[in-house]
Amino acid sequence: MRILCIETTPGLADATAARLEAAGHEVVRCFDRDAGPSRPCVGLDRDACPLDLPGGVDVAVDVRSEDEPHPVVHEQGTTCAVRRHVPLVVHGAGWPNPFARWTTVAVSDGDVVDACEDAVRRHLDDLAATAAIVTRRVVDDGLQGAGGDVRAAVDRRGRDLRVVVHRPAAASTSDGAIAARIHQAFRAAGVDDESISISCVA
Repeated sequence: MRILCIETTPGLADATAARLEAAGHEVVRCFDRDAGPSRPCVGLDRDACPLDLPGGVDVAVDVRSEDEPHPVVHEQGTTCAVRRHVPLVVHGAGWPNPFARWTTVAVSDGDVVDACEDAVRRHLDDLAATAAIVTRRVVDDGLQGAGGDVRAAVDRRGRDLRVVVHRPAAASTSDGAIAARIHQAFRAAGVDDESISISCVA
């Protein structure tokens, strides 16, 4: 995975980043500690925002110190990630967490690597639930009382999102409408993958 590592204080996330890299993940940063607080965003100077890199970012980790009850300037990347619907892991301080409302997984003493992988799974599960709800609505609109199981699974490969929808066999003529409605729902939810591939199977 590509993981955006954020910190309340320069250097605080170094150990966390080392653990993530040791587990085989790529760590990127949005704050250049050598530039100082006057230039808190690497994208301003070098047009190199990690969120805009090919492949994007799979999850953001904000490493917080316990004496920071409010967001600080070094955490601007957390806001950017949340606005792009990137799952968020808050690591370090258990409370207070000013980003609690948008936190996918919070971990203090646990394994940050497991937390990141869990956050990505939860995010994909949420998208799968959305796809299943949309599919059920299309099926119910087109085939009153059709019944049958409706399920969905979502996987991401780089910047490509792959959706497999399981719908009743009688709803095969609705596949185009199902795909269009799922695509619309995902884009409305802020999903910005380069491509969304949707397959419908009975």
